Amino acid sequence: ITNKDSVYHTWYWINGTNHGLWVNSHPEIPNLLMEACDAVCRKFPEYRYAVEGMLNGNLLFVHNMFIMPTHDFELYVNWLDTVFAEMNLPIGRTDKPCSLLAERLFTVYVMHNYPMKYQKFVGGTCYDKITGEIKKAMNGVAD
Repeated sequence: ITNKDSVYHTWYWINGTNHGLWVNSHPEIPNLLMEACDAVCRKFPEYRYAVEGMLNGNLLFVHNMFIMPTHDFELYVNWLDTVFAEMNLPIGRTDKPCSLLAERLFTVYVMHNYPMKYQKFVGGTCYDKITGEIKKAMNGVAD
């Protein structure tokens, strides 16, 4: 949490789409992501474009790690609580499906609330689904 105006986060380019990565990586909970996206669109219809962008895109803000102003953090947490409540999901530190889902929802939140010019990328990796190799990706400040 900071008093700076920018939102800093780590990002990850994937080979394929976020929806495809979810289904392949989490076969035990394949529908959870779509249920979350439906909940977001029900509660926050203005997020539909960001939801579609996350599902069909290959950019993911991972690890639920970021630096942002306290006020923005509180708005994000309240938004996430609302989505999880809509889904009747408990929020707990040890609940792995919820933390995995929160990464995808954070991506939706950032895409909707912070235009690219206000985001600062502090790190990035690229995952090759075929080889399993993780490589360093572009770094720098977004325009």
